[in-house]
Amino acid sequence: MTITKFNKFLHGNSKEKKVFCYIFFAVALTVMILSFYWFRMVFQICMTFQSSQEILSYLLKPFVAASVFMTFLSALMKGSGILYLDKSIDLLFSYPIKTKTIVLSKLTLVYLWNVCISVALLIIPLLRYGSLQKERVMFWMIDFLQVLLIPMIPTLVGVLLGNILYRRLGNLFQLSSYSKSILYLLLFTAFFAFMLFFFGNVDFNALYKGIIVKFDFLNRTEKGILFSHNYNSNIFSVMSILAGMILTAYVIRTYKSNCAKVQLYSEKRKRIKIRCKRHTKLSSLFRRELKRYFSMPVYMLNTMLGIVSLILLTLYSCLKTESVIMYLKLIRMSFKVENTSILLVFAVSLLIILSNVTYASISIEGKQRELLKSYPISIKELLLAKYLFHLSLTVPVIFICAILLGIIFRMNVSECCLLFFLPAVFSAFVGALGLFINLIFPNYEWENVTYIMKQSISTIITILLSVLIVGGALWVTIQFFYTQILFASYILVFLFALLTVLIGILLRKASKTF
Repeated sequence: MTITKFNKFLHGNSKEKKVFCYIFFAVALTVMILSFYWFRMVFQICMTFQSSQEILSYLLKPFVAASVFMTFLSALMKGSGILYLDKSIDLLFSYPIKTKTIVLSKLTLVYLWNVCISVALLIIPLLRYGSLQKERVMFWMIDFLQVLLIPMIPTLVGVLLGNILYRRLGNLFQLSSYSKSILYLLLFTAFFAFMLFFFGNVDFNALYKGIIVKFDFLNRTEKGILFSHNYNSNIFSVMSILAGMILTAYVIRTYKSNCAKVQLYSEKRKRIKIRCKRHTKLSSLFRRELKRYFSMPVYMLNTMLGIVSLILLTLYSCLKTESVIMYLKLIRMSFKVENTSILLVFAVSLLIILSNVTYASISIEGKQRELLKSYPISIKELLLAKYLFHLSLTVPVIFICAILLGIIFRMNVSECCLLFFLPAVFSAFVGALGLFINLIFPNYEWENVTYIMKQSISTIITILLSVLIVGGALWVTIQFFYTQILFASYILVFLFALLTVLIGILLRKASKTF
């Protein structure tokens, strides 16, 4: 109830209850809309397959890989914080409650969240997979049991690895904050690349003809562990349960010592070495944002997902061009869009909005806010530096990836220009939106940067509005302007540029609250 902020609704004042109701309504509405279109799209794709083996090989296996990655990442970035960064952990230890109970309650919360992720990804393909087979009810039960077991190991490994990355690597190698941030990013990218290239290695050669996808399984025998309806499934279930019990026991046994070490590590801040050089105010503020960004691994990891995803998509497209084309054609079957290059542009645009550093850039000032106000710095210069830093992270990556993808997929000039302008404008829009929302809902009283990164009102609202507005605009374009989608996409560029300017004007009024 603390994590979901539901306590504010029960015990808060009227203003807090009102804010919670608005946020809860927005989150619930967003989840319902996105779930409806997600399940609808997956259902349409599933209905194009007429063989259970096709569903297993080309839907269930990639979705299992995606589920493993997403649950691991969720536990790494949020689950480890729930377990080891709880502000009230000393109070919990003073209660007549066993440590095992505390750990299991926290792990259950993280696990249930990851189960929801796995179910959302696998439920529709699994139902279609079962409907195409004439098996006994027992196999259906085993299949759904495996869905519950899939996130178990990634959750526990993510929690343990998150604790190691937060505390032990810094102490073991005595790395600077910048080195740790780079190490975190490299590990995150390496794991993401492994999931993409290892599990996404599907041969699509000569599989697509017209609008019907045909697969040849005559000379191919599929061997798998998950959903195979043989003894391998039972082995997987037993091994997952045993491994989960061992890892859970290890977490319980080391929980108190790890919590104490995390608290001790948090209190030991390295001395700040300041080198004074002459710079303009805007340049100094920009450098300040740059240094702070790379000195806070949590800040960097939570805002690098889109950039890393776009880079890996570009690399994957270079190596597996035909596979990407076939995936795009498979998605196109759910719509009436003839130009698959536009779908790639939209995919890049959706990925890039996942990288937004501005939704917490105001709150992150914390107690330094009053000190900043005493400097001869205007709020306009401060906001401009934060906004330019956001664009400096996304626009160069978009430019390089647009050139490479344009060459790989042989796009014409108008498509290549759209591949750069549309994601760049979306990035500019979400950056301005993040600043505006953060000025309206700031949090200067945080004790750990993790809270404003993951649980602040500004973060939730900015992410939801970004996905709703950008995703909604792309959906409207696909649904109603598919015959002139290239022209309509350039209209989107113009409209979102105007919307960004409008938010910039509103920032002048909102900046008075700083």
